[in-house]
Amino acid sequence: MKEGYFHLDRYYPDVSDVTFATEFMSFSADEVRALRSARFAFKQQSTGSSSAMMERRRDGAPSNFTLHVGTSGLDRQGIPKNSFLLKDNEMDSSSPLVDPIITALRAMTTSCDSKVGAVLMSLTERIQSVMRMMDPENINGVFVKLSLRSFKDLMELCQGKPVTSREELIAQHDRLCMHDAESVVACLVASERVYQDLRWASETPEARMPVLCIRKWSAGLDPSCEFRLFVINGQPTACSQYHKSCPLPHCKSLEQLTSLKDRILAFWKAHLATQVHIP
Repeated sequence: MKEGYFHLDRYYPDVSDVTFATEFMSFSADEVRALRSARFAFKQQSTGSSSAMMERRRDGAPSNFTLHVGTSGLDRQGIPKNSFLLKDNEMDSSSPLVDPIITALRAMTTSCDSKVGAVLMSLTERIQSVMRMMDPENINGVFVKLSLRSFKDLMELCQGKPVTSREELIAQHDRLCMHDAESVVACLVASERVYQDLRWASETPEARMPVLCIRKWSAGLDPSCEFRLFVINGQPTACSQYHKSCPLPHCKSLEQLTSLKDRILAFWKAHLATQVHIP
């Protein structure tokens, strides 16, 4: 079985008629290096740990790369005019994901002779062009993830505590709706999951580099209804609710659970059993 098939862009053609419309973007080698360098710079400044500094140096982050962080706003002191920074009238993100860690990252900048800021600006522009194509009026927003995993670890960080109710889960989920590319790049930098996936692909010869997936946002989607169906040799063997801490209100009886199981298996048989081709 090839690991590469489990990247969304690989199996998307098999399921495109039953999932959300998606566009894919590959990262250049410079973009991967810039994202990893920015991650280490942010980690060093936010934690001040010696281990973060060692990791940053090992990953090749330029010594003059800095993040300007302000607790009650964005610290503009010393930021060059060509920095990766929002204009004054763009300080409030149109995305629901606004948190001190993200605010700090949106103030990310490099010194004039550093390449990282220019690369991140270029990446932002590329992402924005795809977002405009997916949602021309910027009304609905988009959901952005890597081809293996999303940056939903940031949602848990913003929440500050485990989600224990369906209402909290829906609120957390809605933060993933992106309306601007700056927020997307900030999330890519801040996410530990994104860092892990990029690092693994960069340092493992047989691994496949993830791509960026930009998907149409579906308003009203209930994340508590997300399930995992486990299939072995083409046969479903088990199924579990992904967010087990948020019980479904309409599945309290054995009869209701059986009905749900039958619906999931019927969907598998009708739309996926013959379409999904695992190498």
